[in-house]
Amino acid sequence: MLQTNKILTFFSLWLLILLLVIVFIAAIPFGNFQRSDFGVYLTFFVNGFLWTLLLIKEVKKYSFSLMMIHWSFCLLFFFFAAIIQYSNNVFPWVNYLSDDILTKTNLYLTCWTFFVIIGNLFVNEKGYMIHNLSYIKKSNKIFILTISLTLFSIFIMFYRINEIGFINLFSRATSGISYSENSSITLLLGKILQSISYFAVIFSFINKKLNKKGSIFVFISSLSLLISFFPTSLARNTTGVIYLGLLLTLSKTLKTNKLFIILFLGAFLILFPFLNAFRNISFYNVSITQSILNVFNNLSIVWLAGDYDAYTMLNLVIDYIHINSITFGYQLLGVVLFFIPRIFWMSKPIGSGAFIAENYNWNFTNVSCPLPAESLINFGFIGLIIFGILIGFIAKKLDLFYWENIDISGKQINNFELIYPVILMFFFFMCRGDLLSSTAYMMAYIFVWFILIKILNINILQLKKYNKK
Repeated sequence: MLQTNKILTFFSLWLLILLLVIVFIAAIPFGNFQRSDFGVYLTFFVNGFLWTLLLIKEVKKYSFSLMMIHWSFCLLFFFFAAIIQYSNNVFPWVNYLSDDILTKTNLYLTCWTFFVIIGNLFVNEKGYMIHNLSYIKKSNKIFILTISLTLFSIFIMFYRINEIGFINLFSRATSGISYSENSSITLLLGKILQSISYFAVIFSFINKKLNKKGSIFVFISSLSLLISFFPTSLARNTTGVIYLGLLLTLSKTLKTNKLFIILFLGAFLILFPFLNAFRNISFYNVSITQSILNVFNNLSIVWLAGDYDAYTMLNLVIDYIHINSITFGYQLLGVVLFFIPRIFWMSKPIGSGAFIAENYNWNFTNVSCPLPAESLINFGFIGLIIFGILIGFIAKKLDLFYWENIDISGKQINNFELIYPVILMFFFFMCRGDLLSSTAYMMAYIFVWFILIKILNINILQLKKYNKK
């Protein structure tokens, strides 16, 4: 078994490197560079080299982890997308970014990288608190909860069919439902309903495993989820949370091999761009074959689109705080108190990406704001230090929390196993930002998970002092 894992690790690492090299060669305009400042390219490659090493180290250690997601994001958005945009001299939303600001931004990212590493180092892997999680046990409560969640998921499915029509459920352009006149409440309720359907599938599988019955609930809840929230009808981050989250929770194979990173990058490079075809037109009007061909034909230019605006937004935040000032934590306050409706807090901060967009008088605000930018706009360089160390510490702690307590054999299931894959996939969304929306959406899933665990009378965690030798 150990030898097999070593072979899989070796295979996955080389496949990962090969995939990255192919994407890089396909996307860089060799022989036709529009920008050529040596200092900018040097800082790009220093960061890219660092993130590649850190990603490889993480892949060698775990099948999947929050830190793996973080380094993948940095490599994809702050190296690949950024260097492709620079070499083509095409940046989302803006006409030009100077070499000086780009070099400064890259140096900030180098600092961010080391602060995250420092946060990792604060987690002592040799002597720490072992978390004795409560395991989900065979019981009538699981069976009753499974029935209840399945019925609820059926209700959600028929409600959505009745409101917008069956065929409209399969395209993002036509699948939206307004649950309230308040758009924020509509978004939050939508996420809660998604999470209920998601956990209906999870608990139906757990019930089948523990009680040795209930295949019908697995089938019904899975079908209800698929119809209610079909992959082509969702934002790409939501598709990742629901469907990759299910795979990570239910698949023993992905927990024991090293293929997640290949699956994740494959989804990011191929599946997610394909889903763009359903963003603005109905399912009827989409040519599946042409959409697939477009993904491969546009591999070199897709990185120039607004979906990859994280690097540009980081530059604009740095420019903003240089001209104006930091917000002294006001943007972060909006994140912490995201649950307070704007009707009760009229001056409640909007997302940091939208805040920057309004400052530049853009007529759209659906833009990103990556974590380093969130740290800078709130507290400047001090924020970069604090955010970087906290992100590194919390992510590393949660990774250890998961992998030290999971039963790879699948014979036992602890409560944290059910929410960790959700946090993992939301973390990629959080890395891109903005922090306000990603936190609010993630908390909807955590809230539903917490309620379900409490219904089963399972303690969230118990702590026992243990020194690992």
